[in-house]
Amino acid sequence: MSETLHRGRPRKFDEKAVLDAALEVFRRQGFSATSLDDLTAATGLNRPSLYGAFGNKEALFRSCVDHYWRTQGREYMRALFTGDTLAEGLGNMCRTFLDAVCVPHPGGCIVACCLPSASTSDLDHTEFLSDIFSQCDASVRKRLTRASKDGDIPQTADIETLAGYIVTTLFGFSLRARAGLSRDILDRQVELFIKTVANP
Repeated sequence: MSETLHRGRPRKFDEKAVLDAALEVFRRQGFSATSLDDLTAATGLNRPSLYGAFGNKEALFRSCVDHYWRTQGREYMRALFTGDTLAEGLGNMCRTFLDAVCVPHPGGCIVACCLPSASTSDLDHTEFLSDIFSQCDASVRKRLTRASKDGDIPQTADIETLAGYIVTTLFGFSLRARAGLSRDILDRQVELFIKTVANP
């Protein structure tokens, strides 16, 4: 992931690869514990290049979270709309999510495990976090509306509250993965969760 210098032109680098590398450092260590030396070592970029491309550490962190949500986050929500029934869609979403968060210690995703604690006196991530949850809620509401029409859930179901419950539970799995809960146990919890939401 080292920089490539082209004579007479600015340095070029693979932005996706840099964001992926920085994202993993932030995810493992958290925002506060991650130093610029950690980031330069992981990305292969020196400090001037990092600052020139992303601004400061806070801006790089935001770019990493945004990159994560535009890539992996979309995969979670896309999986929800696969399968013929709500139960199948929920199972696919949860398994896709667990595939990403059940990684060698520490597990978990950057949204649930790092973003809430990353606020500083100069930067508040609360609105950013709220926006991500709002996007999730909207996607889940859309799927639940379809499920209601298909008879997978009662037509009288409180879709807004149920969507919030699903999103809260999903990110709760991330926190449990961060705490070291095994994939086997999380899979069993997912099965029980699906039974509480979708008609068998």
